[in-house]
Parts: sequence; structure tokens; C-alpha cells
Amino acid sequence: MTFDMKAFGMRIRMLRENQKDINRKFTQERLASDLNISIQFLRKLEHGERSPSIELLVEISRYFDVTMDYLILGRIVQSVDIRNDLQNMMEILRAIIASIS
Repeated sequence: MTFDMKAFGMRIRMLRENQKDINRKFTQERLASDLNISIQFLRKLEHGERSPSIELLVEISRYFDVTMDYLILGRIVQSVDIRNDLQNMMEILRAIIASIS
């Protein structure tokens, strides 16, 4: 997989547009201000013309409470996947403990 700047930009825009703000539309100006970046840079991000720094990716991830996997690759981690991974790890740990005992 490669980093698709246009898809990344669309995800940012979708996250911004889906924010609930009772008093007004959640604007690019507000998001840019909250992230401490220029409106021009945010517009370029949303249009896939620029890529963010790692620090900005972390900030965006925290801001919208989404994973970096989602921002970068569009991948949504399912809780079922996590549960299955944890169960597999538990089985491996039990086998290790049994072999040591």
C-alpha cells in the first residue's frame, strides 16, 4: 500500500464535515485554527496537494479520535479483529508458560 494524498485529504474533509457543532458549520477556518496551521495549508491537505508531518498526523488523529491507520490508509480496525488478536496472543502465552513449567 502507498500513501494516497487525495484519499487522505478526503478523509480529513469528511471528518471535519461530520463534526457536530450546534452553533455553526464546522469550517476549515476553525479546524486550521484548532490545529495551529494556516487555512491555506489545510485546504491543500484536503485537496491532496500537500502531505502532513508526523506531528500533524498525530494531532489530527487525536483531534478527531481516529487511528493513524485510518488517517493514512483508510483502514478501520474492528474490535472483533482486536479481540481475535488478543485471544491468539493469550494462546501463545499459555503455550510458552506451559513449556516453561
